[in-house]
Amino acid sequence: EMRPISRRLLKVALEQCQDQTSLLGEHCYSCRLDKLPPELSGCFTRLRPDEETWAFIRESTRRSGNICLQLLFSIVQLILTPFLSQTSINGLLERGRMFVFSRDHLLRLLPATSPDSPPITILDIGTGDGHVTDKLQSLGATVHVTEISRTMQRVLKRKGYKVLDAYKWHCEPYTYDIISCLNLLDRCDQPMSMLRHIHSRLRPGGLLVLALVMPFQPFVEMGPRHSDPTEVLPVNSDGWEEGVSDLWTNVLRPLGFTPVSLSRLPYLCEGDLHQDYYLLDDAVMVLKKDS
Repeated sequence: EMRPISRRLLKVALEQCQDQTSLLGEHCYSCRLDKLPPELSGCFTRLRPDEETWAFIRESTRRSGNICLQLLFSIVQLILTPFLSQTSINGLLERGRMFVFSRDHLLRLLPATSPDSPPITILDIGTGDGHVTDKLQSLGATVHVTEISRTMQRVLKRKGYKVLDAYKWHCEPYTYDIISCLNLLDRCDQPMSMLRHIHSRLRPGGLLVLALVMPFQPFVEMGPRHSDPTEVLPVNSDGWEEGVSDLWTNVLRPLGFTPVSLSRLPYLCEGDLHQDYYLLDDAVMVLKKDS
């Protein structure tokens, strides 16, 4: 009879041989336009997986299939979980990388600019390890970042990013052409206050690049514990279109934003021994600050 560990290794080997590209089907990139308000349906941009997307999946599959590496990750995580947040553990281990959009996706969602446009300044809030932020910097921009995890702060400083205080960034004497807030509002204790601060620090006509997982299921990571946010956004949790509609109607429009583009994208995360990669359902919006 095959030993349990042998069965496990065989299962992992078989999983690595399976073609998981079917997970990135049309449903990951399309939506019911008739269920969106006209302002959003009119600016919906249909995207598709590109070479940068597949490159992330190939690398995630390679790392997930490295049994020794994954066993090391599991042991270290078991030891550190009582003391550190999952974000900090991922930073220490350089694992759990995320993929929101490719550079080409981002360029399609942002308004076109002329080659002789002046350099832009960008603030990325809740940056994590900076892999998504690197795409923003590739636009030729000066990028400032915020991050609560001290482990991730050290990673970002090594990359050369200017790290602002995660709780007082809106008090700094900076304004920005673009502020990105990617998959943060559902993990933020005061998301409405965060959006107000973002609006106040954008220059006239500045852009908010916002990503949020739908259905909307907020919680706050407090070290190894989770808690409910003190501010609750009035966003429906029944489905993608319902959540996006509520986010626009109840939150973003009253704050003084105009939609520029909207897209549905899979929010990819590096996998483990159980699965090559994981994905959630993201709404990615570019919004312009009303003058």
